[in-house]
Amino acid sequence: MGKGRRKNKNINVFPKSHGHDDSASASVVTSSRYEKPVHYILKIQSFSLLKEGLACSPRQRFESQKFNAGGYEWKLALYPNGDQRRDVSDHISLYLVMVGDNILSTTSEVNAVFTFLVYDTLRGKYLTVQDGKMRRFSATKTEWGIEKLLPLNTFKDASNGFLVDDCCVFGVDIFVMNSDVGKGEVFSLIEQPNNYKYTWKLNNFSKLDSSLRECNPFTVENCCWKIRLFPSGDLQAKPGFFSMYLMLTNLKEFPQGAQVYVEYEMAVLSQLEDVPPIKETCN
Repeated sequence: MGKGRRKNKNINVFPKSHGHDDSASASVVTSSRYEKPVHYILKIQSFSLLKEGLACSPRQRFESQKFNAGGYEWKLALYPNGDQRRDVSDHISLYLVMVGDNILSTTSEVNAVFTFLVYDTLRGKYLTVQDGKMRRFSATKTEWGIEKLLPLNTFKDASNGFLVDDCCVFGVDIFVMNSDVGKGEVFSLIEQPNNYKYTWKLNNFSKLDSSLRECNPFTVENCCWKIRLFPSGDLQAKPGFFSMYLMLTNLKEFPQGAQVYVEYEMAVLSQLEDVPPIKETCN
């Protein structure tokens, strides 16, 4: 019988880290897995030279090339000496940065959950680090990450397998949950609509041909309406009757896919005082 794959286990190779959160520090969760990063892998050779070079640089960070995930462009930003902007000097800091005109030139927002990965060369699996929180990327907030991803002492300890022969591998999984992509609707009713009556008077009805007639447009509750009349009946309706319809004429002014629910009453009025009108309630 073949050996089954070992299940992922939580590991504690370093103290609790903190996410880059403007409001509060967020605890992260670590685990291990064999699967490669889904969206991007960053392999760094000669890590010590990169660390030394960035220590003298005012920028202090290395940025990866752009890559696509969830329809958006991203970069990884790595601080080998820690993000000193946030007083971090004994940990590696790693951030996910949104780039590209699709977000930076608009007021839209992109919601995403991401997981960082660090490859353990000795054991052939990845350490995963995440806080599990949805992060909101926008033109004013283009990056989120974990400022204390790994203690430098832990990372440089060869027995942990993260830095071997001065080489290391980082990765990221990104799950975009953009609200603009989802679908939804809003249904509302006017609690006490204004009673509105429109009277359309037709002269010489018996002399009308079978062609369609429409009244002048009228407005009720920001909607523009017309009455349609088929003097000889709609061909799709029951023969021997004339047909009358209420038509919304400005539907194109509403958001795409919008619908208007309306309850109305149509009536044929008698010109004789003692004869009641013929009414039909519709919706």
